Amino acid sequence: MKNLYFSLALCLLTITAGYAQPTITAATAGTIGDVFSFDYVNADGFDPGPGGENVTWDFSGITLDGTSSGYTFVTPGSTGHGDLFPGANVAADQGADNYVYYKINASEWSLHGVYTPVTTLSYSDPETYLTFPLTYGSTFSDNLYCEYFTGIETIRDGSVSVEADGYGTLKLPGGNYENVLRVVLHELYSDEFTGLPFTSDYDFTHYYFLREGTKGPLFQYSYMVVGGLTPTTVESASVNANIGAVAISDHQSNITLSLFPNPAQNTITVNLQNIAAEQVLITDISGRTLLTKTISGNTSSAAFDVHDLPAGMYLARVITTSQIYTEQFQIIH
Repeated sequence: MKNLYFSLALCLLTITAGYAQPTITAATAGTIGDVFSFDYVNADGFDPGPGGENVTWDFSGITLDGTSSGYTFVTPGSTGHGDLFPGANVAADQGADNYVYYKINASEWSLHGVYTPVTTLSYSDPETYLTFPLTYGSTFSDNLYCEYFTGIETIRDGSVSVEADGYGTLKLPGGNYENVLRVVLHELYSDEFTGLPFTSDYDFTHYYFLREGTKGPLFQYSYMVVGGLTPTTVESASVNANIGAVAISDHQSNITLSLFPNPAQNTITVNLQNIAAEQVLITDISGRTLLTKTISGNTSSAAFDVHDLPAGMYLARVITTSQIYTEQFQIIH
């Protein structure tokens, strides 16, 4: 029996310093057909800032590291593996037959499993990421459990706790965002390997900056400690690429980025008007580079032959000395 405890602070008509406390609903999680893309930033020693009321989180100085990732929400039945995750109603297609399966509805967002070509994790006790609606002071905790096989029988067992610990204004290189709610998700779990005298222990803390009306986090930062035979610590941070261009150093203006035709069948052309581009990339939705062109001089466009790429969603990424721009497009055959 899953232990799920939820408390929601009542924030009725409370206005402090001119800003109402934001409320986050399931619309922020997204739905079937939504495409998500995130640009990674240099995260070593990153400080996610304090919690509290009317906080200003100034991350305007972050710098992109040139990498990205993404996924598309599809129906579990379309993946060919949906029967392994009967409780899921959404699958995140990360490309190359890699999927993450979720249950998303008006009251919760929970992880039901992961499928890759080499292993399958199906949670008998799913991990609840978020409960809705969320507002400042919301807290809950949950247990998680699954058994899986990667050459050895493995049991994953642990818990997650979540707190919406702050709200206010988020400053990013691409602009400022008000009515942002910060949610801190803390995962503690272990993998126990049958017949082996050790475990892998995971202590992950994730900071999500959410705003109603924007699908996916505006910004996210993770501090991840993995224990075991070779303990490691990893920091990761990324910006939602769908909220507009994010500067590597100084924001540029008067920029036009368009693709044509979209959808494309044989060729896609990237319009580079007013962009001093150095490189243009075509990637799959997970961020894996498929095609690339180096740009020199005052080139106004870059054309790519895409007739050999499978039908689906892709990203065009334009890189300058100070900026990365991302635009999605579709290939049909």
